[in-house]
Amino acid sequence: MKIGLIALNGVLGRQEDILSHLRRYSENLEFEWVIGVDGGLSILKALNIAPSQLVGDFDSVNGLDDYLELWPDAVCDRFPSEKDETDAELAIDQMLKKNVDEVVIIGGFGGRLDHLMGNIFLLDRIKHTKAYMIDDLNCLEMIEGPHERTVERESIFGRYISLVPLGTQIEGVNLKGFKYPLDDAKIAFSETIGISNELSEKKGYISIRSGKALLIQSKDRT
Repeated sequence: MKIGLIALNGVLGRQEDILSHLRRYSENLEFEWVIGVDGGLSILKALNIAPSQLVGDFDSVNGLDDYLELWPDAVCDRFPSEKDETDAELAIDQMLKKNVDEVVIIGGFGGRLDHLMGNIFLLDRIKHTKAYMIDDLNCLEMIEGPHERTVERESIFGRYISLVPLGTQIEGVNLKGFKYPLDDAKIAFSETIGISNELSEKKGYISIRSGKALLIQSKDRT
């Protein structure tokens, strides 16, 4: 399994929780390819993870030369600040060229809302590859029907599991083993019936027949 890691410019969150979650994807924190994006370089430094590539206009970086000295083997792709794509989009396009099986994105939460929403919707750009965006409280991914999976209480990221429709609606929604089950339901865009569900059994079953949604696993800060 080839797993790529992207560190975006954003809030790191609780470092030990981020590391714990990353170990779900790579127990030894070794990834096929690691891209540090602009201010995300400071996040990689804090986590002691060396990037394979640096991407961005680096307008949010103080001391780029220090990072280049710290990681002399990393490829540095610098782009102008005035461009059509965000640094995050450029990084995702670069990662997809590496033919990884999964992409994990950290650092994209916090700060400006426009960047956060843009980062989330960029998940739709990642086709035929599993992609996750995480911080210390959330793990989200974009799913598209037909889709089904089993989730287990012992291995889920947090207490809450939510389905947030994208586009018009999601149809054929089934939730079994949950506190609030659903049977062949429809959830329209802007409806919140899929928010903040919980497992009532050791295992839960999720399926949707059609449509796109964000599947979000989350927990409260303690």
